Amino acid sequence: MNKLQSYLTTHKIPVGKLAKQLGISQSYLSGIKTGARRPSLDLAFAIEDVTEGHVTARSWSQQIQSQTPSAVQHIIADSEKSIIEGVT
Repeated sequence: MNKLQSYLTTHKIPVGKLAKQLGISQSYLSGIKTGARRPSLDLAFAIEDVTEGHVTARSWSQQIQSQTPSAVQHIIADSEKSIIEGVT
């Protein structure tokens, strides 16, 4: 269960109510809730604001990172290290 799904369940908020507050369709928010869709950066921050920080914008990047194969994560980390070493 992702943080948005947990927030909605814990606070007993219908998807339609939150979608209306965010100005998006219920089906789009349902897709985000189930992980079938990812919010834009602007929408991620809007979700953070509306949920008063219970669902952070950063939680979406963590979700993406957790779904990234470890081999790819190592390549990214090595690339970042090379960039940093090249700068210093």
